[in-house]
Amino acid sequence: MVIIFLIYYHIPCFTHPKLPIFTLMGVINEDDSNINKELADVFASDNSFLLNIDSNLTEDEIIVLICDRVKELIDTDLDLLMSYLYRLDIPESRVNGALRSTNKIPLYQSLGLMIFYRQVERIRTKKKYRQPPIDGWEY
Repeated sequence: MVIIFLIYYHIPCFTHPKLPIFTLMGVINEDDSNINKELADVFASDNSFLLNIDSNLTEDEIIVLICDRVKELIDTDLDLLMSYLYRLDIPESRVNGALRSTNKIPLYQSLGLMIFYRQVERIRTKKKYRQPPIDGWEY
């Protein structure tokens, strides 16, 4: 529910013509200094989403790339997109909310933002609970 709230209630000052209703300032804070690089690594290692992100891109540019890929998957392979959302552990209720025809935000933008926020959340969680290597378990 948090992601839906963020999508609807951000102040509209996003300057990219493809996503004119969003502002994403503050999503990535100072504690996330390497998060763009980590996002690039996450998408590079995921063969199903097929998205190459340069680590020098801004949050907004990354979101535009994700939304473009989502739009392409909606048009060509919706099952693969739904599988990807399931594997990212995006709640079905959020996806269903985005699929409603009464939604004012285009489907590809809603799903693209859900993917972006979920990946950022996953990276933060991995950082928070990172365990040191166990001695004697080297491969």
